[in-house]
Amino acid sequence: MSASKELSPAEKYGLQKIAPGIWFVQGNESARPVDSTDPSLILIFGWMDGKLAHVAKFSAGYRVMFPYSNQIVVQSRADLFILPKFVLRNRLRPILPLLRNLGVVGSAPTKHRILVHALSNGGACQLNYLSQILKKEATNVITSAMVLDSTPGGDDIRSAIYVFNHTIANPILRWVFLFAIGIVQAVAVLLRLVPVRMHDIIRKAICSPNWLPWTNKTTPFLYVYSKTDRSVPYKQVQAHTEKAETMGQDVTRLVFDDSPHVAHMRSDPERYWTAVQALWNKALLVSVH
Repeated sequence: MSASKELSPAEKYGLQKIAPGIWFVQGNESARPVDSTDPSLILIFGWMDGKLAHVAKFSAGYRVMFPYSNQIVVQSRADLFILPKFVLRNRLRPILPLLRNLGVVGSAPTKHRILVHALSNGGACQLNYLSQILKKEATNVITSAMVLDSTPGGDDIRSAIYVFNHTIANPILRWVFLFAIGIVQAVAVLLRLVPVRMHDIIRKAICSPNWLPWTNKTTPFLYVYSKTDRSVPYKQVQAHTEKAETMGQDVTRLVFDDSPHVAHMRSDPERYWTAVQALWNKALLVSVH
């Protein structure tokens, strides 16, 4: 008797492929109570080169917490920080018609609630490119909340080398990226350039009340980070949250003592998901009606 075929991550977690690296999860909308306050849509942006089997565990967590919510899950590739911006934006364009079909953007009369979850700089960067695509889109969202896990930060050369060494499995590709990083850093030093770096762009975008069509000054943010994260150092995320607060952002911090990069949920799932639920409850209190 032949052994049963092992399910793929997509099959195991109910992920429908929309485009390369973009997945849709159908919520149990038919069973949604009339008075449900669950998000109508959850957007999840994975970390750089995060395997689908690992990123999908966040989707699974949300399916338990918010079973009626649709989800869009977006993976992040290792070439994110070296390809032209138009190429990276084009990769995300399949999300736009999906958002329109769901009625999240456009002129549909239905009101929506959105929760966005970005993991590491790769996820935050992808989210920022999506924000550029959606810049002129109208929205019907009355409730929004943001979870930023292990971001922003890690833009010093030591952190960058550590990230690429531990996230890119292919040794040849790893060295190509490390070489590219070294060249960029060397040119910046030699020419004494002080450009707005990718991480600075992300920090600035995160602090903007209108980062996404559905965010505003009342949108609550949850920052999740660790004191022992070597990829995105604790002090850098902490400094960002303090600056964001001075600019009027509603900031909640969930700080872990010893969990690795983007492993905080795995380290203490109860604490992690309790904080996410509390964030959503806060968002409901400041909903735009």
